[in-house]
Amino acid sequence: HIDYLINNAGVMLVPKRTTTDEGFEFQMGVNHFGHFYLSYLLIDELKKAEFFRIINVSSKANTRSGSSIDFDDIHYQHSYKPFVAYQRSKMANVLFTK
Repeated sequence: HIDYLINNAGVMLVPKRTTTDEGFEFQMGVNHFGHFYLSYLLIDELKKAEFFRIINVSSKANTRSGSSIDFDDIHYQHSYKPFVAYQRSKMANVLFTK
């Protein structure tokens, strides 16, 4: 069984808009969707443990102005700003954790 899952992979400030193989904006794909999907794949194994925890690492960037998620342009196809994309991926970590 698995007692703990710590999601801590991340990238920051990708200079130009890039996507993952799945078509996600790169920072959102690595920093959030990867964590979300790994947690989803392992949740049944985690539940076998008497006591389990999922820990999602974020950063203070999610608290800065501009870190709200634009669900109409989640993949930043209209206006890509590297730091804003990073902020929003870290806000997605916090929302997922809550």
